[in-house]
Amino acid sequence: MKNSTSQVRVFARPAVFATLAILLMGTFCPSFSQRVNSRVSGTVKDSSGSVVPGVTIKLVDLKTKGEETTLTNDEGYFTFTDVRVGTYTVSAERNGFKRAEVRNVDVHVDTPANLSIDLEAGGVTETVSVTASDAQSLIRSDDAKLSTTIDVRQVQDLPLNGRNPINLAGGSAGVNTNTNVRQSVINGLRGSFSNITWDGISINDNLVRTDSLFGVNTPSVAGVAEFSLTTQNAGPDEGLGIAQVKLTTPRGGSSYH
Repeated sequence: MKNSTSQVRVFARPAVFATLAILLMGTFCPSFSQRVNSRVSGTVKDSSGSVVPGVTIKLVDLKTKGEETTLTNDEGYFTFTDVRVGTYTVSAERNGFKRAEVRNVDVHVDTPANLSIDLEAGGVTETVSVTASDAQSLIRSDDAKLSTTIDVRQVQDLPLNGRNPINLAGGSAGVNTNTNVRQSVINGLRGSFSNITWDGISINDNLVRTDSLFGVNTPSVAGVAEFSLTTQNAGPDEGLGIAQVKLTTPRGGSSYH
């Protein structure tokens, strides 16, 4: 009886260790993925240039018609975090002012959208609409990244040898390549200094790291909505790699296509 009890304990230990290993993997696996979503933020001011707190800001996804709402703080500032790639409408409402609406706000991979919204005195039943080109800042003021975005129109319309969208990165500033992206070099760095992710999951070729733009999974035109290429000043939250390539897949909407 004593021997059988010892055997049960011996067999139980591997099972306990395996369970702990699975739990630890489930806990730490999310830390290996990288962020591909972005954020929409901005400041609301009145006609005199003073910030307006307590303004109701609504973010509407033009594809899914999903909505998010927030309020401006005491400095007239608002922000929406974890915003998916797409096109949005941002509206601002407060009693005593006309409703302001910014249309066609483009949100790209890892590229914050900064807005400057002006409110005019009047009733909320009146609406003042502007396009994003009038309200969206073109200068990246949140950080010092040097990045290029290859959007969905470029992926779909430009000719590609082999139908691999990442070949479009070969024409970006700071990228030295030959007829294709094999053995490409970004800012003179070795291939091991780059990091390639697809929807936040690493697709780096960890066996052969001589090519800065080669991953173990080959992207396709149908599988990539857009991607960004950061050649300098990637943040510490980007993971390993001075150069960053972030691909994202297309997403659906509320209409059939």
